[in-house]
Amino acid sequence: MPCTCHRDIEKKIASQYQADHPEVIVTEASIAGGAINFTTGGVVYGSSYAIETNVPTKAGGVRRKVVKGLMVFSHCPFCGKPFEAPKADPLADGGLTQCDMHEDESY
Repeated sequence: MPCTCHRDIEKKIASQYQADHPEVIVTEASIAGGAINFTTGGVVYGSSYAIETNVPTKAGGVRRKVVKGLMVFSHCPFCGKPFEAPKADPLADGGLTQCDMHEDESY
């Protein structure tokens, strides 16, 4: 049976947004896609998210609003290790690796 990590994170996003914005009703939160960015400071992993809400209007109704954003991971999404602090010169050792899995080019 597959893990529920993806759905658990979506629930946490919805819960946190609801706690920060009690005036709206969160109807759905979703994580879509992902990105791996190679920078001079190292490798950055992130994913976009969307939160669907119902916002009350002054007329007494509700309107649908979608809030989109980007989150950056503090741990490697492949092996789970926390990311190291950026090195002073990330190219000095010949690579932009931040966890053991990415140092092994045999995968």
